[in-house]
Amino acid sequence: MQNEPESVVTYESCFWTPAQIDTRVANNSSILTTKLIMPESRIFNTSFSDPALSDPSAVRNISIVAGHISPPQ
Repeated sequence: MQNEPESVVTYESCFWTPAQIDTRVANNSSILTTKLIMPESRIFNTSFSDPALSDPSAVRNISIVAGHISPPQ
């Protein structure tokens, strides 16, 4: 849904909090016709996926939990 939602960058992007991800997935993702991959965190930070995975309204809309495995900077 967003590549590296926690990253603050110098190019056009979007910053998401774990709560915002949960709300978006729970309230807006049921209309998707493709699989939802989330949260795609920079260092596979599970705090970005855990709220949605614990939310019965959100978890049913999630197909894949993904992230990047990269060294911390």
